[in-house]
Order: sequence, then structure tokens, then C-alpha cells
Amino acid sequence: IVVDYLEKIRTPFSDATASTSYAAGRLADIAKKYDTTVLLLVQPSKVGGGDPRDEFKNYRAIKGSSAIESESRVILGLFRPGYNPADSSEDNFATISVLKNNTGPLGRFDHYWDGVSGTLNELDSDGRKAIAKLRKDLEERQAHRDDGI
Repeated sequence: IVVDYLEKIRTPFSDATASTSYAAGRLADIAKKYDTTVLLLVQPSKVGGGDPRDEFKNYRAIKGSSAIESESRVILGLFRPGYNPADSSEDNFATISVLKNNTGPLGRFDHYWDGVSGTLNELDSDGRKAIAKLRKDLEERQAHRDDGI
């Protein structure tokens, strides 16, 4: 089951927090009852949410009530380190971060990103070198900005 935008689910509550909490709980119930996966797509919170290049450091950055956090067994974040609305030449990679995993390890998985098709593909050795170089270049650019250069 894929749910895009939890706030679109109708509940008996008019309060946004109560509604989100109720919907998240019912989705968790469905997953357990039918032994199925519920994939809930969420957004970063508006406060400090950033843009697609900003890495989620933890699952507290997601929009919605804390019920989403407590009802979710696995929470993944997706970011694109080379994202730049003014220049898409470096927007070739996406990283999936495992932010919460009740049954296994946390981690980070890099992929090729094709924005035209919206697809992710596994990196080869050249891709791993290219994303490492991109991250190093981005860090250096940020350091120069921070130094006022």
C-alpha cells in the first residue's frame, strides 16, 4: 500500500495533529492485520525543511505528528546532494538514508539519479568515485562560503 500525503486521508478529527495520529495508527493496524507493507510518503517539516539537497539527519525532521515516528517501523530519507535549481549538471545522484529501522541497521545508500525518468540505479565503481568527488567539492564550496571567500 502506498500513501502519498497522509493529510489527504479523511478521519473523524478536524484537528490536524489528531487526524494525522489517527490515520498513522490505522495504517499501522492495516499493515499488521494483512501482513503487508504500507509505504507512507512524507515531506520535511516547513521549519528547517530545506530542499532536495539537504540530508535528513534524523526522522524528527518529517512533517506530521510524532505518531508517524512511533507507528513506523522503518523510516527512510531521500536527498540529492547535487541538486541545484540554477544548474542541474551535478544532480546525478540520490541517497537513501535509513533513519529508523526497528529490525536492522541504519545506513546510507547512494544511487544514480535520473531526474527525467525519476529512476534510481545502482552505482558502479565510477559512480562511487564520482559521488565521493561531488561531496568533497560541495564541502569545499561550503567552506569557502563560510570563510567569506
